[in-house]
Amino acid sequence: MRKLTWFSLVLAYGMLWGGAVLPVGAAITPDQRKELGEIRKEIGKVAGHVTKKEFDEARKILNDAQEKISKIASDAKVMETDKTLAPILLQIEKQRATLDKKAAGAGQGGINFDKEVAPILAAKCANCHNDERSSGGLKLDSFAGLEAGGTNKSLIVAGQSARSLLVARLTANGPARMPKAPQPALSAVEIAAITSWVNQGAKYEGDKAKKFQAAAAGGPRPNNLPPPAIARANGNEKVSFKNDIAPFMVNLCVGCHSGNNPRGGLSLVTFEGLMKGGASGRVILPGNLEGSRLWRLVGGLELPRMPQGQARITRTNYENLKVWLEEGAKFDGPDPKQPLRQIVPTEEQILAAKLSKLTPEEFVAMRKEKSEDQWKRSNSKETASTVESADFLVMGNASEDRLKEVLGWADEHAKTLRAAFGAKTDEIWKGKLAIFVFKDRFSFEEFPRVIESAEIPRDTVGLARVVPSFDEAYICVEDIGDQVTAESPGMKLSVIDQLTGAYLKRSGDKIPDWLIRGLGLALASKDDKKNEFIQAQPAMAIESLKGLESPEQVFEKGKFSSADLGPIGFTLVQHMLAAGGPSKLGMLIDKLQSGAELAPALKDVYNADLKTLGMSYGSMLGSRKPAKVKKK
Repeated sequence: MRKLTWFSLVLAYGMLWGGAVLPVGAAITPDQRKELGEIRKEIGKVAGHVTKKEFDEARKILNDAQEKISKIASDAKVMETDKTLAPILLQIEKQRATLDKKAAGAGQGGINFDKEVAPILAAKCANCHNDERSSGGLKLDSFAGLEAGGTNKSLIVAGQSARSLLVARLTANGPARMPKAPQPALSAVEIAAITSWVNQGAKYEGDKAKKFQAAAAGGPRPNNLPPPAIARANGNEKVSFKNDIAPFMVNLCVGCHSGNNPRGGLSLVTFEGLMKGGASGRVILPGNLEGSRLWRLVGGLELPRMPQGQARITRTNYENLKVWLEEGAKFDGPDPKQPLRQIVPTEEQILAAKLSKLTPEEFVAMRKEKSEDQWKRSNSKETASTVESADFLVMGNASEDRLKEVLGWADEHAKTLRAAFGAKTDEIWKGKLAIFVFKDRFSFEEFPRVIESAEIPRDTVGLARVVPSFDEAYICVEDIGDQVTAESPGMKLSVIDQLTGAYLKRSGDKIPDWLIRGLGLALASKDDKKNEFIQAQPAMAIESLKGLESPEQVFEKGKFSSADLGPIGFTLVQHMLAAGGPSKLGMLIDKLQSGAELAPALKDVYNADLKTLGMSYGSMLGSRKPAKVKKK
C-alpha cells in the first residue's frame, strides 16, 4: 500500500486541515440566509452613496455588513470562506476598494490616521512592539516606527493593501496572525480601517516621532507607558485590598493573568500590573465604577464574563470589589511591585507550609489516616484490606492476593520510574502513594463521586490524583481482569499507566493530559510490544482525528475525550521518541514541569512549531493502514 501523506490522510476523512471543508453539522440556517439577503441589499446601496460623495455613510454600511457576516459565521460554526459567505465578503471588498479610491481622489471622507488607525496600533500592537520590547525588530508606537518596518523591512505598500505585510499579518490565520493568540484578533472594522488607510495612500502629515495615544482617557493604552499613580490607603477605608480583594484575585484570577503571555495582556501578578491594565487598556479607574472594565467583566455587564470557567466570585467578593473601586482603589500592601501571592498566601501554600513541617513518619501516618477516611466515606458498607511497601499503600475490596499482585507491579514500576526520570531521592511521593483497587464498577465510580464530587466517563478504568503539597496522592483502578484485548488493556497495564500519571502530576497540572496518558502507555508497553491493546492504538488515533480542523489542534487542551486521549497520547509520544529519542522527551517534560508553555517548549526542544509537529505526526499515522477498531 502506498504511503499516505498528511494531506491525503485528512482528505480521506472528508475534511481539509486548512478550513475549506468543515465538520459535519456546520451549516447556514434558513433564517441566516434570509439575513444575508438583507445584507446584500444594504451593500447595494453603497454605490449610490459613493456617487453622491457620502463616503461616511457608505463606509458605515460596509462595516456593519462585515460585522454581521462575522457573527453569522461564528453562530453557524463555519469559516468566512464558506461558499455562502465568501461571495458577499468579496462584494464588500470590491465596494470598499472603490470607496477608498473615490474618497482619496475627492480628498474627503478618507480614514483619519490619528483618529482611526493610531489608536488601534496603540491598543493592540504597541504592547509588544515598542522601544523596550521591539518584537521582530518592529516598533509600532509611532509613525516613524511603522514607516521604518522591522526585520522583514517594509510593512506598507502605499495604495496596495494586498501587498502590505501589515495587512497580511493582521488577517492571517494560525501562528502567523497578529496580535498573537491568546490575544484576540482585530475586529473586522479595525482591519477595514487600516486596510482603507493603506489603499488611500497611507498618508500622514503629523509628527512622525510622536508616540501613538489610545482613543480615550481610561481606554486602550500601550502597556509600555508608565502605570497610573497609585493611591495609598489611609486606614479609614471600609474595604482593604490586602485582606478583601487580593485573596480572591490570587485564587481565581492570577492563574490566567500571569506569566510571559497573560490573558488579554493583563498581568495580575502585582498591584502595579493590575493598575497598568492590559492589551485593551486600563481595567480600573479609581472612583469610576461603571468606567472600570474589571468591574464590568466580573459583574457580567461585559463579555467574556470573568473569571472564566466554573470559578465565580462570591457575593461578598462582589460587594467588596464595588466598595473598593468607589473608595478610589487604594493600596494597603507593603509594595505595589510585590507579587500578590506574597501578600496573600494561597490555601495550598498554607497547607504546603503545614505539611512541610511533618516528619516522614508523620506524613505516612497522615496518608494512612486520610486514605482510610476516604474509603469509609465512599464505600462504607465494604471492608478494605491493606498491604504496603516503602513506596505504596494498596487498599481495596479485592482479595488480599490481588492487592499483593498490584503492589508487586507497582514496586517494579517504581524502579522503572526512578531509572527513566533519574529520581534524586528515595522517596517518590511524600507519605507514600495510595492505590485504591476496586473489584467492581460501582465501587470504583462511587469513590470520585463522593471524594471529588465528579462523575467519570464510562470508558475510564483508572484515575490519578496528586497535588504538589502531597496532601492528596492516590490512584484508583477498577479491576478489569487480566485478559488483554483491543478494547481492554488488562489490569497490569492499567496500573502502570496510572502510576506514570501519578509521577508526572507531582509538579501540579503542568503536563498536558495527552503526554501523561501517552507516556504511561509507552512505559507500560515497554516489555509487551505485542500487547493487543497497544497495537490497536494507532488505528484508534486515526479515528480520533476526524473532528479536527487543523494540525495544531492535536495539542489543544480539552480537544479529545477521555477515550481518545490514550490513542492520541501514545502515538504522539511514540512519534516524539522517534524524532528525538528519550533525551529530548525528557527535556520537554523538564521544561513543562518548570512552568514553560507547551508551544515554546516544543519549539525549543524539537525546533518546530505546533503546525509542523502536527503535520509530521499525521504523516507518521498516515503511513499505517487505518484498521477499523471498535472504540469502547
